[in-house]
Amino acid sequence: MRGNNLLRRFLLTHRRPGPGGRPLTLPILVGAWGGSPATDHFKTIRRITSRELPIELYWIDAGWFGGRAPWYKHPGNWQVRKDLYPQGLKAISEPLHRSGRKFLLWFEPHRVCQGTPWHEFKDRPNWLLGLKDGNPAYKQRNLKWGIPHEDPRWVVWESRRSQITEGDLLWNMGEPAARRFLTDWLSDRIAEFGLDWYREDFNIAPLEYWQVADPPDRQGMTEIRFIEGLYTMWDELLRRHPNLAIDNCASGGRRIDLETIGRSTALWRTDWPVDAIHRQCHTFGLMAWVPLHMSAGAVMKRGNEYEIRSAMTAGLNVVLPPQDDEESTLQAKAIIEQYRSIQKYYYGDYYPLTGYSQAKDVWMAYQLHLPETQEGVVVVLRRPSSPREREVLRLNDLNSDTTYDLTNLDTAQTQAIVGATLMRDGLEVTLGGKPSSALIRYQKKNPSSRQLPY
Repeated sequence: MRGNNLLRRFLLTHRRPGPGGRPLTLPILVGAWGGSPATDHFKTIRRITSRELPIELYWIDAGWFGGRAPWYKHPGNWQVRKDLYPQGLKAISEPLHRSGRKFLLWFEPHRVCQGTPWHEFKDRPNWLLGLKDGNPAYKQRNLKWGIPHEDPRWVVWESRRSQITEGDLLWNMGEPAARRFLTDWLSDRIAEFGLDWYREDFNIAPLEYWQVADPPDRQGMTEIRFIEGLYTMWDELLRRHPNLAIDNCASGGRRIDLETIGRSTALWRTDWPVDAIHRQCHTFGLMAWVPLHMSAGAVMKRGNEYEIRSAMTAGLNVVLPPQDDEESTLQAKAIIEQYRSIQKYYYGDYYPLTGYSQAKDVWMAYQLHLPETQEGVVVVLRRPSSPREREVLRLNDLNSDTTYDLTNLDTAQTQAIVGATLMRDGLEVTLGGKPSSALIRYQKKNPSSRQLPY
C-alpha cells in the first residue's frame, strides 16, 4: 500500500485536472435524465436553490437531443429537442449560475448513427471510420445485447461491443480536419449552453474500426493518431474554456488511464453500479489506483446511511428525498454536511482494513489518512447477512506514541487511544444493525476531550 499511496500522491499532485487554475475537488451533484422536460429540471433546480441545499453541480444526461426515444439511435443528430427544451439549454444553466452552482451536459460525439446529419460526413475523406461489411465481429459469434453478466460469453461480447445500433460509425480523431471540426463544434456548444462540465460518453469499442482502417503492415497507426487527436481536442477545449471540467464517462470507466485522468474525471466509473455491495467493491479496488472517481448516488434520508456510505468517494452523487418538506430537507442537509466534513480525507492516503469480498455476510472497511496532520476517517460497512456484531480494525501510518481522539460521527462519542495500540491491537467497532455502517474520525488528542466507549 505504500506504493499505491505514493502513486495516489503523484496523481493528485501532477495528474489532477485544474479548472480555473485550482486543483479539482469533486462535486456534490444531482443527476437528471435528459429526456425529461425542462419543466421538471426547473422544478428540481428551484427546490435545490430555495431550500439552500449544498449541491454544487446539476447534471443532465442523454436524451436531450435528436428525435424521440430511444436516445442511443440519435448520436450524430445534436439538435436540442424543442419539445423538451423550448427555451434551449441556456435556460437551465442561467438559474444555476445565478445561485452559484454549475451545469453538466452529456454528449457522445464519437459514435455516429445512420440517418443522422453527421452520418453524411462519411463522404468526407477519412472523417468517419466503418467496419468491414458494416458489422462488428461479435455478430458473427451470435452474441448480442442482453447476455446476462453471469454468462461467460458476456466478457467476449462486452470487450468487442462495437455498435449499439447497426451501422454505427466512429468519428476519426486522427484526421486533423475532422478533429478541428468537432473541437470547434463542441466549443461552440459549451459557450452556447453555458456548460461548466462537458460530459463525454463513448459507447463504442474502437479497436475493430482502427484495425479495418490500417493495412496489415501499418496496424496501430489509426489507433495512435486517434488517441493523440482525442487528447489534442481535450487540451484545446480546456485552453479555450479555462474553467471547464471534463467528465470522462466512456460507457462507465473505460478510459481511466494516466493521460485521461490528467485532463478529465470519471464521475460515472461504471455502468454496473447495481447495489451497495457493487459500489463498495468498486471503491475498495479503484481507490488504490485512481484517487478521483464517482459512483451512482443514494437517497439522502435518515436511515439510509449504509447506502450513502457505500456510494461515497472523493465526490458525492446525491438523490433527493421524494418528499419536499422541511424535515426531509434538514435530513438531506445534515447527511451532506457530514460528508463534507470528511471529504478532504479522500484526497489523502488509502488503506483497506478488511479483505476484498463480494459476499453478503462480511464487513468491509477502509481508512483514509492525511499523514501531514495525522488525521483521517475510518469507513465501516457491515453487510446485510453478516453474523458478526464486532470487528477489530488495525489502522495504519499513525505515530506510535501519539494519542488520538476517535469520534463516532453518528453518536458523537469519543475515545482516546494511543497510536501503537490502534496499529497493533486495532480499533474495535460494534454495529448492531444488518446492514449498518459507521464513520469514525480521528485526530491528535485534544487535552479537554471526553473519553467515552462506542
